[in-house]
Amino acid sequence: MARTDDLQVAIDAIGALTRQFAASGRPFAERKLGRSHMDILFTLSRAPEGRSVGELADILSVTSGAVSQLLDGLRVETLVTTVSDPADGRRRLVQLTEQARTEVDRFQRHYLDDLAPQFDRLSDAEVARLA
Repeated sequence: MARTDDLQVAIDAIGALTRQFAASGRPFAERKLGRSHMDILFTLSRAPEGRSVGELADILSVTSGAVSQLLDGLRVETLVTTVSDPADGRRRLVQLTEQARTEVDRFQRHYLDDLAPQFDRLSDAEVARLA
């Protein structure tokens, strides 16, 4: 298969996964959260110790000001909290609340279980390379 054919297959698969993600529902559906809010929640779910506003901005490729505005909405919904960094008390870290962590983790487990069979044909090395 030519490189462009392989790329097209990969792009088509990404589209299918995106559609399946959208169809699977999402956590906090009853709340008025946008895609950027969800990006922050999923990013924080992979960092139980928390992330600084600057780290979140770097990961999400947005400004620190944009992250701060998004966090304001998540704080109102009691989905995130801010704590002092144990390694540097001057630094603040954003963490998921227990309620948010429980819901995001449940969603991610369900979504992973649903999608995992689509990757059964890949070897462990291929999955690692894909990651």
